Amino acid sequence: MPNDVSPIDRQIDEALALHRQGKLDEAEAIYHDVLAQHPNHAEILHFLGLIAHQKGEHERAISLLKQAIDVLPQTAQFQSNLGLVQTCAELFHDAAVTFKNLLATHSNDPNIANAYATALKGTKNWDEAKSVLCELIGSYPNYAPGHFNLGNLYLAQGYASLAVPLFETAFGLAPNDATGRNLATALQNTGHNQRAISLLLELVEKSPSDSAALNNLSNLHREAGKLDEAQVLLDRALLIDPTLADAWYNLGSIQVTQNDCATGVLSFKRALDSRPCFIKADWAAKLALPQIYESE
Repeated sequence: MPNDVSPIDRQIDEALALHRQGKLDEAEAIYHDVLAQHPNHAEILHFLGLIAHQKGEHERAISLLKQAIDVLPQTAQFQSNLGLVQTCAELFHDAAVTFKNLLATHSNDPNIANAYATALKGTKNWDEAKSVLCELIGSYPNYAPGHFNLGNLYLAQGYASLAVPLFETAFGLAPNDATGRNLATALQNTGHNQRAISLLLELVEKSPSDSAALNNLSNLHREAGKLDEAQVLLDRALLIDPTLADAWYNLGSIQVTQNDCATGVLSFKRALDSRPCFIKADWAAKLALPQIYESE
């Protein structure tokens, strides 16, 4: 390292190295030390905001990022990260305002337009989100996230047939597990179950630890009445990710169908433990009753 590098710069370089390694507490301690010497150091406020976000402390992250923006209001990265944190914190209206303001000065950045549409979708402003995404993929036809998010928008509105070609385009441009899973869901919703199964089998073969794909594949088997195969897939998914709420819910549904209501209720409660706002699992746990046969 050159001899003319200041002690502060050396501290920042050390903290950044630790930050990249995931050693958040150690990096944060150095950032705070630098901030004590330079209270208005915008980059340090920004880095501290990112660490707070990585720790799930969204309110503190937003406060720190806003302080960084107050010092350097024209820095697009600060504003973009603020919007992303607001989106993660489900403060969708705030995120939409942040990205809309940023888009006014960075209209040629597809990532900002895409993030703006995501925030609009969170506010249930479907039409505006659709308009932004249609304009985005019209201007950037090879921008896979735009096709993916427009597909998600249609899927959320129940227009699976419109979502399929968008997911297919996104998957062709940038194949990844998330796009493949959503394409499989859209295919299932349009009755193309065998194609959905084939796609999910490919994803699982390529990524055996993809618990979400295993869960989706189990749904297709369950829909076909193959409960034993579906349960084996769910067991695999939960072994990989014991907090996967959808898998616990689906396992509970199979158990109730097999008249094992007590175990099914426990699975529904595990789903609720992982996702406390999972209303469908809550109702399923309360309504699970054993079958009463009419005769021997």
